[in-house]
Amino acid sequence: MFRLCWYRVDGDGYPLHARAREAFADAVCAQAQWWAATGDELGTAGLWGAVKIGSVSLSGASAGADGAAQGRRVADAALEAIRGPDLTPDVFRLGEVVQC
Repeated sequence: MFRLCWYRVDGDGYPLHARAREAFADAVCAQAQWWAATGDELGTAGLWGAVKIGSVSLSGASAGADGAAQGRRVADAALEAIRGPDLTPDVFRLGEVVQC
């Protein structure tokens, strides 16, 4: 979830801004709570379909509404935690790709 995010870090690699640290903690806790509630740590439950016709049985990844195969799920509450209005672009940017 934080793979392509931009935020400043301290010497240990943790988010420098207190609000970013809080948002990360909230997001991680929300994801863990979702895993505990669903029993689906990989977020893949319900993503596999199976079809059986006579003696032929086929199974594979089911596709989303856009036809693309779905991957891991991120809990809605986790995304809400890192999309808060107090996480301004100078503190945190979700999905930022930067070339150094």
